[in-house]
Amino acid sequence: MIDSHDFSSRWFGSPVGIVRDATFFALPAAERQAALKRYSWVEYRAPAVDGAVLMALMQDGFLQSDVQIHFRLRLEEAVPGPSLDTLSVVRADEKPFGIAPGEMAEFTHERFSLVPGVTTRMITQRYEMWAAGILKSAPHFCLEVRSERGVEGWFLSSKDTRQAGLNLALAVLHREARISGMLLYRKALGVYWSMGETLGWASFSATNTPVLNIYSELGARFTSSTVIWLWINPARARG
Repeated sequence: MIDSHDFSSRWFGSPVGIVRDATFFALPAAERQAALKRYSWVEYRAPAVDGAVLMALMQDGFLQSDVQIHFRLRLEEAVPGPSLDTLSVVRADEKPFGIAPGEMAEFTHERFSLVPGVTTRMITQRYEMWAAGILKSAPHFCLEVRSERGVEGWFLSSKDTRQAGLNLALAVLHREARISGMLLYRKALGVYWSMGETLGWASFSATNTPVLNIYSELGARFTSSTVIWLWINPARARG
């Protein structure tokens, strides 16, 4: 009842799992432990847990690693003013671009840092892998924001048939950016609006105060939250 998390497994270099059904925690403890030990680490995500699931999570050694805040945003709220005219945008389907290793700014609000052996560089590599996939599958919605100095950052989005609007998947500054995150967001979201998109949605970590402030200022409506639990194989924890 644990599925392989293929993307995380490729990134981490060993099996990573994800529990998708809370009925897993109704299994006998020995059966759960045997299933968990096949993986280096395992995630469980849920809006909330009842008492029985919470007790099983604690018994198995899961720790609460993050809370993801989900939101929806009317893109017209982000239409840029004249102050952003000095920034230009390249769309990947019109002029293909890539993001070279080491170009992204570091990610400092990530639950993966709790996994023994995971470094800041590894976390950035995870995002580089994710970005490459979005660039390949949805170039029409992948934007590179530039100033006279050069590349300032990227905003990569996609469509999901399960939900209306644009999935605002990944926004990240260049590691040598000279603009703020707010300017990056406003410029890119304004471009999406000019392309005929009216609604955006995504989620972010509750620990990421800068992103929370950006979307709050842009008028986002915070709709729900998901708690993320993490189990780390004791063999890895011992190094």
